[in-house]
Amino acid sequence: MLKELWFFKLAKAVCKSPKTNFTAAYPEMPPSALATLASISALRGAFSAATKLLALSETSVAFGNQDVGGTSAPRTVTLSNAGSSNVVLSTVSLSDAQFKGSANCGQSLPATLRPGASCAFTLSFSPTSGGAKTATLSLGSDAGNITVALSGTGVAPATAWTPMSLVAATGLETSRG
Repeated sequence: MLKELWFFKLAKAVCKSPKTNFTAAYPEMPPSALATLASISALRGAFSAATKLLALSETSVAFGNQDVGGTSAPRTVTLSNAGSSNVVLSTVSLSDAQFKGSANCGQSLPATLRPGASCAFTLSFSPTSGGAKTATLSLGSDAGNITVALSGTGVAPATAWTPMSLVAATGLETSRG
């Protein structure tokens, strides 16, 4: 019965105010109950405040091999507002022009994402030369900056070979005159 009474007092105190000096307000409470009360109160204060939190569906996108001059299949990365407060998306940039992107945020920047809302970024890779390429999609907001690593390899087309070049190289004549 005494345990239930202390639990009731703890719950009542936390609901009353998360910033109460519990030692002064409840001097009859045992120290262990006061410590529990202070911990619960701190958690209540942390979760009752509005939070700005962004989440990405992917933190990296690998496009693999792509012919130079061609364009990869599009890939989508979704940015979601996982917090309890609006987030303002203020900047979007790609660090290399060989990687292209577009967004469906529904408006120009700055764009506001309400809690639970999301914005999809469609990305592609169009290499202009051979070799490994990397870039970063950077998203700036009032919740902080968030990035997506991008990679792909430009593959140069193979040189065409024809049988005539072999014949010409051997010095054989194909007709007699």
